Formats: sequence, structure tokens, C-alpha cells
Amino acid sequence: MRSAATIAMTVMATLGLACASGPQLRDPQARIAAKRLAALPTQGRIFLVGPKADRDADQELDETVRQNVDDSINYRVHQHGGRAFGSAATAQLEHFAEFYHWSWGAMHDSMAERLGDVPAAHESVTEWRFPRDLRSWRPVLNSDFVLVSFILYVYRPPEIHFRTPASAFGELMEQSKDPPDSMSLTGGGSRAIACVVALDGGRIVWCNFIPNNPVKMQERPAAQSAVDLLLTDMLKLADAVP
Repeated sequence: MRSAATIAMTVMATLGLACASGPQLRDPQARIAAKRLAALPTQGRIFLVGPKADRDADQELDETVRQNVDDSINYRVHQHGGRAFGSAATAQLEHFAEFYHWSWGAMHDSMAERLGDVPAAHESVTEWRFPRDLRSWRPVLNSDFVLVSFILYVYRPPEIHFRTPASAFGELMEQSKDPPDSMSLTGGGSRAIACVVALDGGRIVWCNFIPNNPVKMQERPAAQSAVDLLLTDMLKLADAVP
């Protein structure tokens, strides 16, 4: 049985997603096979909020959250027969550095359009296509699709008693490529997106976006619940694809 906190988290995240507009998040013709899916390391921006609404990078928090997200994604993808790869494997992939930055930008652009921070320039996420050939990745990863992800996490310790103006969180991504501006994570929380890229053609064929999730990502079970909210529907459908 799910706890009241888990149910509340799910409802809040679902309501947030329902309010979003912008590009459609999936190609209805795409057939993602769970057993042919490889998860790549997550990308992210993690911040600790201080008593004066100052936002600082915290190495321990950053490492913990990233590890929890990666472990959660890897666990769930493995449960469905997929694979996960770290930096040692990605170092062998042709064009990976360029792909890393392209996927970062594509996810940011998609979030910005979904949030209404910029005018919608895309009808679907399938319009994002990596400009180089990724078919050489298939034998290395033994996969036809790769899963990429990004998380923005802002942690406000419980002893910090204030409500930060939403505009302050708009500054969090200033150093990132094409960041979403309306980071309305008032009081802390996470914003996450995950996308699947087809190695044959380099197009994004599926994404899911959770604009605001209040769970504490430095706690492993909470991170798993957040990741499951992102991935479960896609993985269930992917189980049926041979």
C-alpha cells in the first residue's frame, strides 16, 4: 500500500504535468523495446539553499543526488531487461561529448517550451535530432535506444524558514545552455525530464517531464519514487515490444 506522502507526491507531480503545454512528448509510432534500451548517466544541477536565499553548489549533496538518481534509473531499467552504462562505457562512444551537450540542450529547450518560458517552436520532441550518425553505438551498448535524463534539485533544509520568490529560482540555470527561466521550485524540490533517443536516426522518440516534485532526492527511496514516476509508463509499454 502506498503511503499518504507518496500519493500526495504523485498527485502534485501529475497536476503539474497536466498544466504544462508545448511540444508533444512522444512519437506514437515509436516502438521502444525495453530489452534494447540503455540508460546513460543523468545530468543535473543541484543546489543547497541558505538562510538568505543564497544558492550554493554542495559537492556532497550533488554526488548523493546524482548517485541516487542513477541508481534508481539503473535499477528500474534493469528490472525491465534493459542496460545501464557509466562513464567508462560512454568514453568508447563516438561523438559522445557532442551528444552529451546536444541532449542537455534538447531537454532544456523542451522544458522551457513546456513551461511556457519561451514561445513553442516545436510541435513534438521528435523534431530534436542529433546531427551525427549514432549507429556505431549499437554494438557497443547492445541497444537500439538510449535513455537520457536531467534533474534540477533545490534543497532547502528544514531549519531555513522562508519562502523564496519564484523569480530567484529562475537564476539557478543561468550558466546552463538555454535554461528554463520560471523555476518555480518555491521552498525547494526537483524538476526532472527523461527522454529516449533512437540510435537509428538520432531522433528523440519519447520524453516525460515532471515540473515540480517535492520529495527529498538525497533519500534513496524518494529518488526511486521520482524516477518511477518518470519511467514506469514507458517501460510497461516497452515490455510488450519484442
